[in-house]
Amino acid sequence: MPCLVVRMLYTDRCGILIELDLARLVRGSMKKYFIGVIAVAFLIFNSSSVCAFESYYTHWWTPYPPSCVFTLTLPQGADTLGENQPLVSETINLSSSDNTFTTVSIEIEVFRRSCTEDNRSALFMIFRNPTELPYKAPKLSARIGDDSYQLRLSREPNTRFEDYASKTINSTVGFNNSVGFIIDGADFSVIENAISADQYNGAFRLVVEDTGGTGNVYEYDLPANDPKLKPKRKLLTGRMSGLWVAENTTDQGFQLSVQELWTSGSPQPHAFLSWYTFDKDGTPLWLTGAGIFGVMGDNGVFLDMELVTNGEFLGSKKADRRQLHSAYLSVQNCNRLGFRYNLEELGLGQGNIYLKRIFSLETAGYTCRDTQSRLETLSD
Repeated sequence: MPCLVVRMLYTDRCGILIELDLARLVRGSMKKYFIGVIAVAFLIFNSSSVCAFESYYTHWWTPYPPSCVFTLTLPQGADTLGENQPLVSETINLSSSDNTFTTVSIEIEVFRRSCTEDNRSALFMIFRNPTELPYKAPKLSARIGDDSYQLRLSREPNTRFEDYASKTINSTVGFNNSVGFIIDGADFSVIENAISADQYNGAFRLVVEDTGGTGNVYEYDLPANDPKLKPKRKLLTGRMSGLWVAENTTDQGFQLSVQELWTSGSPQPHAFLSWYTFDKDGTPLWLTGAGIFGVMGDNGVFLDMELVTNGEFLGSKKADRRQLHSAYLSVQNCNRLGFRYNLEELGLGQGNIYLKRIFSLETAGYTCRDTQSRLETLSD
């Protein structure tokens, strides 16, 4: 299959080299790729804020879907990482950071969490310190054959420069002297040998190096992600916000916003949906739906649907609203929503449909999928 490789070198603001390997071009998708590349170039060259905010836009080297780790309030232990058992459970010696030139025995555990997206997972490392001594975080890398790939310890998904290697971890950090990190991909300064999502999801040797003077190096063979551990559902979060279309439809669609609504003295997760479609005579139809759902654990929400009519262009007049049957919106994965509706009152029947994103568009800096997965969607 033909392959388009794009290299954009930009050093005036950020010193960033972006290299995209856009493969699997099929059936007229070349146009979509060029549109995507032009959009990326426009964002980088025309936004002075790009370098100012850590998660302003997608970190290209994030090797897992950022939405896969949103529920992890670090630190957390084994019982919070799904059905997975630790891939590594060892005691290692790391340098203390209190200038005593001593070592601290640290208990580490490594977990792999399978994601709802096909062939995707996220790795986590938990440090437990039974002492009160502060210690230096180790440096991580992945070894695949003769090649080595930079890995980082980070606390949030989609970060570009955060790396805890050699930084001090105090005994008071975390819960019960434990602290957890995401094992992340390379930072933006790396222009060669950034680990891909497929490599990260597969088997590799994890190398853990002490960043003090001990010279201690520990190596662990991590197995590939087990597809049987793939979660059966995905939780509804703000990363699902965006523009959606119903499969096999044209010139109509949905705008979904998942946000926080302050009510009863506390924030509540709230979903708002606008549905732009047509009635049976072809007249434009605007429907809205809103609903509150649980703080954690919900993968869907019931929406109170309304028909909006008789408004005024740029005016202060309130439009008329007609209450309809409720609808139910559920999450299948980052690129697929289920939607159950009942519009019999409007003569449009009822049914279940699936929604997908428009051209892989996602919220800048708060994406749901890793870059590789989004590019693959563009070629579908």
